[in-house]
Amino acid sequence: MNKIKTGIIGCGNISPRYFDAGRRFESLELVGCADMMFERAQARAKEYNTQAFTVDDLIAAVPGLAGQAIECEQVAQLDSKDMDHATWQALAQRSAHHL
Repeated sequence: MNKIKTGIIGCGNISPRYFDAGRRFESLELVGCADMMFERAQARAKEYNTQAFTVDDLIAAVPGLAGQAIECEQVAQLDSKDMDHATWQALAQRSAHHL
């Protein structure tokens, strides 16, 4: 079986759920992880025995995305338990801006 090579962008507090979930799928192969804070990517990479990348390098490694202009912005840095209506509204407005 050909495995689907995957990478995880975002190595914060919730990321272990994604790393652990990926292990349950035999069809997936984790090739690396990335985070805006490279030190977090390095820590998760060590923990999950994979390679740490910068976000730009991980995206550039995806053939379909290489050379494409990708725009992103971080609107909030908080736990979902702290999400109030005003935060959801700000996230929705910024998302709508890009659509």
